[in-house]
Amino acid sequence: MSLRRRELVAGAAALAALGRVTPAVAKASPDTGPLAELVGIEQEASLLYGTLDAPRVPARDFRAQSREHARGLTTALRDRGGQPPAPKARVGRATPQQALALEERALAAYSRAIGELRDDRLLPTLASAMGNHGQHAVVLRQSLGRDPIPAAFPGRAVR
Repeated sequence: MSLRRRELVAGAAALAALGRVTPAVAKASPDTGPLAELVGIEQEASLLYGTLDAPRVPARDFRAQSREHARGLTTALRDRGGQPPAPKARVGRATPQQALALEERALAAYSRAIGELRDDRLLPTLASAMGNHGQHAVVLRQSLGRDPIPAAFPGRAVR
């Protein structure tokens, strides 16, 4: 096998591992809506953490993580025939309260997406990103002097 052929085989294996779909399947994918929502939230988080005024929060790390999520989700969205939303501009400095509200929105959006997506290959990626947003929420709550883990499922009562 030539080097070029080996590279093609390795590249094909890497694409399959990422869960890419063919363009013919991409046009029919119902997963584009939830993925586009997640991309938008990650873009918003990246912008927010670029302006966060909270010394006890590793905003630079949170911003880098949101950018990485946005890149991966954008690839998944495009592979399924969707287009990412245009990034929105952010004006002014962000507060920890605004960041926490966005993280809680992100957690709800990921939870919804996990229940709605038809392509199960995306579940590990979405669950990982959702866990990361849960970590962000804990750090933000601590920085605000709040209980870091107030409820397992915010907004839902246990019966």
